[in-house]
Amino acid sequence: MKFFASLYHSILLGLTLFTVVLFTISYLLFLQTRSIHEQASADRNFLILLNTTLEVRRYEKTYLMFYEKKDFESILNYLDQTDHQLREYRDAFQTRPNGERILQQMTTLAKEYRDQILQYKAISNHDSPEANAMELSLHQSSKQLITLAEHISADNQDNISIVISNMQQAILIGDMAFLSVLFIGGVLFIRRAVIPLRRMQDGLAKIMEGRKEILDPPCQDQEFIALTRMFNLVMKTALKRREERNRKAQTAYTDTMLLRLVKTLGQPLTNISTACQIVLEEAQTAPPFLQEMVMQIRQQAEQSGRLLLAIQEYATPAEEPNKRINLSLLIGQVVDNLEDEQQVSSPPTREIPDDLEVIGNPVTLEQIFSDLIAMTLSTNLPSNQLRIKGCRRSGAEIQRTLDRSSLRPLVWLYPDCREVAEISFPISGDIQSSEAGQGVQDISTLCAPQDNGSPGICLMPGILRQHGGAMLAEIMQDASLLLRIWLPVAQSEEGVMPTRGE
Repeated sequence: MKFFASLYHSILLGLTLFTVVLFTISYLLFLQTRSIHEQASADRNFLILLNTTLEVRRYEKTYLMFYEKKDFESILNYLDQTDHQLREYRDAFQTRPNGERILQQMTTLAKEYRDQILQYKAISNHDSPEANAMELSLHQSSKQLITLAEHISADNQDNISIVISNMQQAILIGDMAFLSVLFIGGVLFIRRAVIPLRRMQDGLAKIMEGRKEILDPPCQDQEFIALTRMFNLVMKTALKRREERNRKAQTAYTDTMLLRLVKTLGQPLTNISTACQIVLEEAQTAPPFLQEMVMQIRQQAEQSGRLLLAIQEYATPAEEPNKRINLSLLIGQVVDNLEDEQQVSSPPTREIPDDLEVIGNPVTLEQIFSDLIAMTLSTNLPSNQLRIKGCRRSGAEIQRTLDRSSLRPLVWLYPDCREVAEISFPISGDIQSSEAGQGVQDISTLCAPQDNGSPGICLMPGILRQHGGAMLAEIMQDASLLLRIWLPVAQSEEGVMPTRGE
């Protein structure tokens, strides 16, 4: 059972426990060393006290023998030092057994000794019985004072031994706790960090060998889950970029082949058209059916030449292929030009939002819309059905609309595309039944060359593929065929959809 789902919190807890154990051991050792220091200081002080009492005793003997004033003053001086040391070492006495009682006894004896030495000085006849009794009393008092000082200074071996023993135990316990924490921390680190890293390594090896596609989280720690997610995202991005490079390479190869094909077929078609024109001019007496056949050949050659020219313009990369395009303005311009060229009596109605914008090549888009609308105007559809509609479709609407397509749609939408601009209008075209074994036919069957040589219809799949769009067809209730063209919506002024040539 894990206390924390995050490796960071587990490591933080481990470091906290390690710090607590380290500080506890350090504090215990500090207490023991401080105790040793106090005991050593007390021993030193008691030795000084003993030396002071011995000095009192030494000058007492000298004074009782020679009765010199300097010896008497030395006695009083050392008695003052004894009183001062007794007051200063009061705390040290507390650390000794019966220390308080010994302190009181030594204080009383020092005071009595001072009184006795002063009384002895006041005696004029030092050979009197009173003086002898006073000397005996001084001797006993100093001896008792020295005895107590020796006792208090000698009572230190047991205390030091106990403190050192306690310190050894504290060091042993601390070492065991320290090693235990290191062992537990090492085991947890191996389980929570080393083993998951090895699992990730094995997972990456399987991905490199092709046995897996994504990396599974090695454990439930948040850090490894986030790291696994980032690995998968990096691999997905790298795969997407590789596919994009392959797509661009295929596109570049296809465009190169188209340019070569145009150069190969362009001159023969021009020669055929020129030869047909010469034949028509020279063979004025030829039969009418022969002249009509030559006229048809020339028309077909000219139509093929126009188609090759459009293919050449399509396959040649534009300098600025990506621009922000307002579909309402673009289609409005196309309809106005067709009205002027074809003298249309009833132009199609347009229901396109004014803010419907995409990113793309305006020349190629204008070409496919111009040819499609021209083909629609040339049909016999009722004028009330010639409506060009535009709208936005979200991700859910995109899938529902794709499911309604009568032909298999052609979709080149980018994976991150969440909204498309749709342009829909009726077109002329028949859906032929697929032959057995060929599967479901797609909408590319509607993009065959027309009699009027409209190149935009033939190039429509390639142009929409360059723009990352889609095309699909749907049979309506009145049996008319509705064409839908999708282009990714322009999201911002800086947003530019990647196309061929970038």
